Amino acid sequence: ASGPVSVPLTESPVPLKLTVNEAILDALENNSGLKVQRLNPGIRRTYEAQERAAFDPVFGGDGSRTRTRSEELVVGEPDFLDVKTESDSLALSLTTFLPTGTKLALSAEGNVDDSSKFDNPFASTRAGIALTQSLLRGGGMPANLANLRQAGIDSRRSDYEWRYGAEALVARVEQI
Repeated sequence: ASGPVSVPLTESPVPLKLTVNEAILDALENNSGLKVQRLNPGIRRTYEAQERAAFDPVFGGDGSRTRTRSEELVVGEPDFLDVKTESDSLALSLTTFLPTGTKLALSAEGNVDDSSKFDNPFASTRAGIALTQSLLRGGGMPANLANLRQAGIDSRRSDYEWRYGAEALVARVEQI
């Protein structure tokens, strides 16, 4: 069986001639450990974004429409009454958690019921604000921001580790 043969550099009959800059660039491009380590800062930043998202506002909504048709027996009448009813409802909400431990929620909802039994539709609306403050014994902003701050520290540490790995590789190549 014949195929390609790889020859280690130490047994190469012709020595490679590289400048220091070329050797450094070649080492940086071909070092698999450094390639993997280069991905870590980006991964750490996603954790930081995930922790920051705990304070993002959350918007919610719900809506519905129903139609019914029925026959009702009216007392004292020989015939059934044909009743058509339409109901529409819409609810919206906005909730956010603040670093102080406060949860703020805004909500609004409306309903309209229209029936052929009545001359006018029934409508209702409601709006509300809810403010909830956590008990702060031993907590407060530092406790609520701890995970976000730790994720930021981890992101910066990962950046420094990658830089250190690259600088150490460059230093080794320059010494050779």
